[in-house]
Amino acid sequence: MTAALPAVAAKPSLATATMGVRVPDVQDFVPIDEAFEQAGRVLVSEGSAWLSEPAAVALAASDVAVEFGDARMIERSVVIQVRWVAGTGPFTTLEADLRLEPMPTQHSHLSLSGTYQVSLNGHDVLTEQHLTESLVRTFLVGVAAALERGHPDQP
Repeated sequence: MTAALPAVAAKPSLATATMGVRVPDVQDFVPIDEAFEQAGRVLVSEGSAWLSEPAAVALAASDVAVEFGDARMIERSVVIQVRWVAGTGPFTTLEADLRLEPMPTQHSHLSLSGTYQVSLNGHDVLTEQHLTESLVRTFLVGVAAALERGHPDQP
């Protein structure tokens, strides 16, 4: 005879437990057709201040504040903390890590992973999720293009 195991309730996340709501995740990546060493030099050039431009293009809004932390090395990767605060758009805040990693055959991998606070601007949560994912993709593609050109402000 087999004894039944007691049911185990799913443990709520810290965000759910403290605020009563789920904080959505966002993750995306793009391959970079540039060696990690060169792409990394471009990524951290000018203290990463140039990243504000692709972020502004992605959000296309004037009431957006974007902050980037200092670049740091974590397990052969360059990681930069990103914080977007928007008055309009699909989220009010987005906090994430922008990560550049080496890949074989002189390529790199650029990713963004984080969480955001949904801003229901007349849309449902699923629509806001898709809009957030689209904005993140636009940002990553803009950053990737600069890394592949070898300089952040070249046309």
